[in-house]
Amino acid sequence: MAVAWAGCCRWSARDHAERLSGMREVIGDAHEIAPVVEGRDRFDLVETRVARALAEDPAITAIYSAGAGNAGLVRVLEALPPDVTRPYVFLHELVPHSRRALEEARIDVIIDQRPEEEVARVVEHLTLLADRRALVRTEPIVPTIFLRENLPQVAADALEQAG
Repeated sequence: MAVAWAGCCRWSARDHAERLSGMREVIGDAHEIAPVVEGRDRFDLVETRVARALAEDPAITAIYSAGAGNAGLVRVLEALPPDVTRPYVFLHELVPHSRRALEEARIDVIIDQRPEEEVARVVEHLTLLADRRALVRTEPIVPTIFLRENLPQVAADALEQAG
């Protein structure tokens, strides 16, 4: 039986709680979900706690990282012995370290919610409010799911500067 494991986040953050709830709703009936490991969006805690969870529960076959701190998760995956099967890993946000991990087949899926677009929209709305102008209705931001096969070609230097 595959065991899905969710971790690396702060459940006090609404979006993180919604991500876990959604994951449980989608796969909870078909797969056992291991206890959540909270990394408080800190890569050092994520690294330590994920390494411990994998050592304590070799039945973990998938990791869904619902928050930040993924650099620590990637370090754990890089340190796995060659004879250990790497869990299937999906996480959020296309940033330099997650992009490299996807390119190197250390993770499997990146769900990118386009935070740069979110920030741009917030700035746009704050500017409108500050100028006492009417707010403009905008379309929802649609997340993009990246696999190695559809990862956009971006100059490494540009990505490093952005992220």
